[in-house]
Amino acid sequence: MAALNPDGAAELRELCAQHSGRVTLLSLDVNREEDIRGASDMVKQNFGRLDLLVNSSASFTLQGKERPGIISTLTTNTVGPLLMAKYFAPLLQKGGGGFGQQPEDKAKQHSGIIVNITAKVGSIGDNGLGGWYSYRMSKAALNMATRNLSIELGRGRPKVLCVSLHPGH
Repeated sequence: MAALNPDGAAELRELCAQHSGRVTLLSLDVNREEDIRGASDMVKQNFGRLDLLVNSSASFTLQGKERPGIISTLTTNTVGPLLMAKYFAPLLQKGGGGFGQQPEDKAKQHSGIIVNITAKVGSIGDNGLGGWYSYRMSKAALNMATRNLSIELGRGRPKVLCVSLHPGH
């Protein structure tokens, strides 16, 4: 498990304490590629594989039509999860397929899953209100990145499932 500020995440620290040795909490900023690389290296060294990756990073700004706000939001909401996939996909390809239902056909079974937390407001077709430019753009781009990943990581064997999940408000 990773958080931008683990020291400020009391519930996550409590979860780690309850499941000592089974849950590890890392400091990770998805805007820093070296953090992502370091986290994947740590997981590789300590566990060798990964079954599930949930990217839930998100940023929203009221300066969504200003260049700094757009760049910041896109970096956190789109680029960060894509870099997470880049570094963690090899570990997911070594996963045991412990999450999700597995089809009986071995050729269709998966070794790992990437879940990217998106938002309904990232839907181009379902945008009836406008506004929230950078947030909507970043989640629409994340949806496309997830689709691309699902095609690329779904080829051959082992397969990694890639899912866009909108949890609601």
